[in-house]
Amino acid sequence: MVAVLLGLVTACASSGQTREHVPAAPKPLVLTDADTRHLFTVRPGDRFAVVLHSTFWTFAHPTDTSVLDLDGTAEPTKGSACPHIPGTGCGTLTQHYIVKAAGTTDISAARTSCGEALACTPAQAHWQVRIRVR
Repeated sequence: MVAVLLGLVTACASSGQTREHVPAAPKPLVLTDADTRHLFTVRPGDRFAVVLHSTFWTFAHPTDTSVLDLDGTAEPTKGSACPHIPGTGCGTLTQHYIVKAAGTTDISAARTSCGEALACTPAQAHWQVRIRVR
């Protein structure tokens, strides 16, 4: 039996039939509303996104832009179930980031309105995470 298996392995190797294992690419980091007040670790050169549910959010620059920075401007996306009425805040706002160097920084977003003519409570008005780069 060993001789038969060895013969099959040798035949496959000599015929050029090899199997290459290609690991799946890691999923890109996407932070959401639920991630507020958490710590995330990334590496220099990484890119990630924050997707918050409401177009009323405004993203601030990271507290240390030598560690990471905004990658473009925030992009609003209107959801398919959103009404065709302006000013509802329905949809998402996506901000992309690029990681530059080792260190620690905070990223945040704020809003004052949580719907048409609806003020946010203090807990709803601020989103923040800490990013550690190693």
